Amino acid sequence: FPKRLGRPLAFEDNLFDTIIACEILEHISFQDIPIALRELQRVTKNKVVISVPRARASINFLCKISIPYFSKLFRFGISIPYSWFTSKPESASHPEHCWSIGRKGYPQKRFEHLIKNYFIIEEIFIDKLDSSHIFFILSKKNC
Repeated sequence: FPKRLGRPLAFEDNLFDTIIACEILEHISFQDIPIALRELQRVTKNKVVISVPRARASINFLCKISIPYFSKLFRFGISIPYSWFTSKPESASHPEHCWSIGRKGYPQKRFEHLIKNYFIIEEIFIDKLDSSHIFFILSKKNC
């Protein structure tokens, strides 16, 4: 998608079973997100997986406990909203990004509201070891 989305995707309707759009939507203006979502809905038969950046600072831990006959690997992380410790605009840390979830004016609920116009949100996933990305597993909403 170009920064200002001005043309449709060059694919037929319902061409793909599943579309994966990882780390691309934040490169277009937030006002053009509905156009991008509409195009993704148009060219998919069923599913879309979207990943966008999440403005968070995180501390991650990986621990292994070894007991005879039992060994377990534990993962956990602590995520802190980015806005708690910086007031930098998006362009200062990622000049190629137009927006990201958690920055001022872009709460997760606002993005979810846009998604719900075109898709059913099946699952929202944030990896415990890298909380800087959020994944949306979507099903096509038939219009």
